[in-house]
Amino acid sequence: MKYLHTTFKGQTATEALTPGSDAWARTVSASKIPALLGLSTYDSAYSLWARATGRLENIERDTKAAQRGNLMEATLLTYLDTELGDGHRVTAGAAYIHPDHPTWSAAPDGHVYEGRRRTPYALVECKTARHSEDWGVEGTAEIPPGYLAQVAWQMYVTGARLVYVPALVAMEFRLYVVQWEDIAGDIDLILGAVQEWQACVDTDTAPAWDGSEATYEAVRRLHPLIDPDAEATIPCHLADALWAADADLKVADATLKALKSEVLDLAGNARTILTDTGLKVGGRQARGTGTPYLTITKPKATAPAVAA
Repeated sequence: MKYLHTTFKGQTATEALTPGSDAWARTVSASKIPALLGLSTYDSAYSLWARATGRLENIERDTKAAQRGNLMEATLLTYLDTELGDGHRVTAGAAYIHPDHPTWSAAPDGHVYEGRRRTPYALVECKTARHSEDWGVEGTAEIPPGYLAQVAWQMYVTGARLVYVPALVAMEFRLYVVQWEDIAGDIDLILGAVQEWQACVDTDTAPAWDGSEATYEAVRRLHPLIDPDAEATIPCHLADALWAADADLKVADATLKALKSEVLDLAGNARTILTDTGLKVGGRQARGTGTPYLTITKPKATAPAVAA
């Protein structure tokens, strides 16, 4: 398929920001977009705000997934180069800043050139995943919502209209393609989340409580000490809401365990569990020689991928 060439509008930064620096904490990069949209496992708008305002230490999380991704990046760029074949060049990426917003940045993993042209016509975003959940048909933009949000931000900051996503998914090389049309409808949502977060940083006002684990953990880290002689007073309505939510959670947990027990009983010794219409519900797994337990497969969402 032939794609139109695009002149990137994003200004190439002289050097990439150092992860963990104060400037990095206040800059909106592609890696932070999933958190601002509530799509991240590791961060939230609140945890990023706490770091940007100096309440928490600015550190770049060094997870095993991040280590795996960094180690595989060169391999995935080579894989893409091989897939595209003659007439294309794949190189390492660069750091960009938006021409109108110096605190909006993007650092794609690679560039793709055609022939001897000196301007890339596409960006590259390399990904790895242990499981294939949320990964769809190759050659499409059917990638996990958080990753798609990152790609959308890179396209907006740089002006690119095409991004290749070479990925190692469940030990299998795959190639996905995201075009501007795939994400254009979600740009306003992303910009709204970004602007709202930056307003919170500028005014030193905490973002709304979002119910995420990342926010809960950030608040715990903000108050690491316990004063045995201190007492705190909270509004009655907050206490009532807390008690009600705790009671609801216990009821929901009991209901879930009852349903899981019934499903496991019906599954017998089967590994895979389906509905009578053929939809995958989950499966039975075991750690080593341990007792099998139930895993639940979430049904695919029908909402827009980025806004999910």
